[in-house]
Amino acid sequence: MGRPAVLSPGDVSGVVVRPGLLPRLMAMCKVYNVLALLVAQDIVGQVPAVWEATVYILSQIGAPLDQPLVATALVRPTNDPLSPGVRADVQSVLDESLAHVHDVCARILNRELTLF
Repeated sequence: MGRPAVLSPGDVSGVVVRPGLLPRLMAMCKVYNVLALLVAQDIVGQVPAVWEATVYILSQIGAPLDQPLVATALVRPTNDPLSPGVRADVQSVLDESLAHVHDVCARILNRELTLF
């Protein structure tokens, strides 16, 4: 296999992409970027023991939006080390958000969320 490439709309020189695939990849990346931000905000808002959260979501080509290759949350607790209960709460918020990823798509299409 060739080396991995990072695709951006302005620089696709030397990268062979099936026609129509790049716009879909870019749209999926936007949805996951917005979803990651919303999930991080929800974690901080809903899990009192967490004061900071960063969420990473990695897409998987051909998979439904609610089934990314990777979805993980890095959290910083307020005081104590992360307990199993706090971990479960964070996982619950992440799972719930992924289950409703299509709501994020609808909010983007309805221009309820700003992308830039």
